[in-house]
Amino acid sequence: MWDRIAAKYNSAKPSWAYKRNKEQLRKCWDRLKLHVNNYRDIYTKFRDGRDSGESMEDVIQKSMVEYQSKYGQFKFYDIWLILKDKPKFDEGIPAASSAAKRTKNTATGGYTSNVPSPMDLNAELKESSGTPTFTFRRPVGNKTVRAQAKGKVVASGSAPPQVPPAPST
Repeated sequence: MWDRIAAKYNSAKPSWAYKRNKEQLRKCWDRLKLHVNNYRDIYTKFRDGRDSGESMEDVIQKSMVEYQSKYGQFKFYDIWLILKDKPKFDEGIPAASSAAKRTKNTATGGYTSNVPSPMDLNAELKESSGTPTFTFRRPVGNKTVRAQAKGKVVASGSAPPQVPPAPST
């Protein structure tokens, strides 16, 4: 994704201008989204709690004043104007640490997530004793896909190789 972004960004620049690589653009976006999220939080608070007769310009002005008192001048207003109406950014731009935390809390030591997993609509439905149950297929892993692309035979669902017992003396 960042390769495409870098290509599009650099194609829009004049030929004599400095070109940025994907890592520079990603880091710039990470810094920018922090400020945009902070302003969005303040703006949403004022927008949702606005008084009767208060215009959106008043909400924006109050948001700017509060942002400036907390964080300093908001330099990314033009970027926020582009992002504010996008459904993807309505709840804020996801930060790197917003991923679901995995915790070991099953009896077998397995991982569970604090976010419910979606139901697999491609699962096979089996009916036994009158109650429908689903058998879920595990997705193919990256190593398996790479091995298949190289033409190697991969046994799915096979047990790990057995280690022979040590000779007794």
